[in-house]
Amino acid sequence: MTTTLTQVSNVFNLLCLADARLLNYHFGWQWDINKEIDNNFDPGNKTGRLFPAVQMDVPDYFQALEQPSYDGTKEEIKVLLYFYDEQDYNNDSSAKTINLIEQWTNLKTIAEDFMANYLEAIGPKKYNVGFISNPRYTQRSNLHNDRLIVWEVEFTLTHIAPCTNILNKINLNLLPDILQLQDLERITEPPPPCFSLASDGVNEDILVPPNAAFNFEWTQPFSIEAWIYPSTNGAINFALSKFDLAIPKGWFVMVLGSSGSPLSGALRMQLRNQFPGVYIDCYSNQSIIFGQWNHVVFTSNGSGTIGGIDFYIDAVATTKPHVTGPGTAGPLVGGTIINTEDVTINSLPDTGNYSENNLFLTRMWNTQLNAGEVLSLYNGLTVPKSANLIINADLDSSVWNGSEFDIPDLTGVTTGYTTRNAEEEDKVEDCP
Repeated sequence: MTTTLTQVSNVFNLLCLADARLLNYHFGWQWDINKEIDNNFDPGNKTGRLFPAVQMDVPDYFQALEQPSYDGTKEEIKVLLYFYDEQDYNNDSSAKTINLIEQWTNLKTIAEDFMANYLEAIGPKKYNVGFISNPRYTQRSNLHNDRLIVWEVEFTLTHIAPCTNILNKINLNLLPDILQLQDLERITEPPPPCFSLASDGVNEDILVPPNAAFNFEWTQPFSIEAWIYPSTNGAINFALSKFDLAIPKGWFVMVLGSSGSPLSGALRMQLRNQFPGVYIDCYSNQSIIFGQWNHVVFTSNGSGTIGGIDFYIDAVATTKPHVTGPGTAGPLVGGTIINTEDVTINSLPDTGNYSENNLFLTRMWNTQLNAGEVLSLYNGLTVPKSANLIINADLDSSVWNGSEFDIPDLTGVTTGYTTRNAEEEDKVEDCP
């Protein structure tokens, strides 16, 4: 998101136009209102002596009105507003003492009302500029013109550029120089900032509390979705597992890392019963892209065959010709994949492998998703088959409890998930 100083100023101007008690608005250097100096709303400063009026003082570090825009995730802009009033003044440059207190009170009321309206205008319902610090009101005498009484309002405007899909960003440069009320009303509210959790690939993962919902057989269909951002090719790039390596039996899905075979960045699923010679171990023939967000989906129809497994990368189905060794293509016959291990996100703990990525969300269904439903998820539309969700890790809403992150479970199946070996700085403002 990009905002210019002039566009911030335009919000003040618009608010002045809406308040009958304020006769004019000025934007420039602090005392230009009393001099024959142009400003962008009053050429020649010809109407600059109409009061009550508001002036937004140009911040000290701006040397001209034509400044480059400031953009990024957060900028603090110090803004000074001056509310002037010369009603009930003599022309001999002195105030009528009898009316002075009344004038101070009246002008401060205007200033406070103006700031309340400003908070509404910059809020998420209208011109989502950011937020301000508590205003500080100070009485001032004008050294250049002692006919003026002044309430100086000082605050810090924190401008925020939300983390959002590029298609939803508001380009404020496309707005007119002078905003009208309809300009504010037709601006789409941008989404709030969102967050992901970063894992460094060293003993960090997410623990899912035990629940009977995860004790399903290979004959039962399921689907798993995740948004991952692997900046580098780590040991593994994503994993979700409930697997007992000692027996071995269970299931896992993963995105292969640099040591993976046969493709780095390929999707992999394994379902194994207690007979080691009979299991499904399947790889995709395409891989994710490092250094960007990837949407991955794994599905199984419960047939216990390679043909019953589907992989999707960014909603595109991938081929899966790769299997490993004798017996890996199944079909699974008899036996069970149910075990007593915990479900873990971002690790294969029995193997000592942990993911190195940013993870935005992880979901699991006890049913198979089709290609249309996967596309809906990729486009951020409605979540299909929500009644079948058994894992829905809301990483964006995770809260640091002093030692780990508590992560809400949006399914209600469990009381929530918990990170292991995380650091507070692992929550970062970055998401797809």
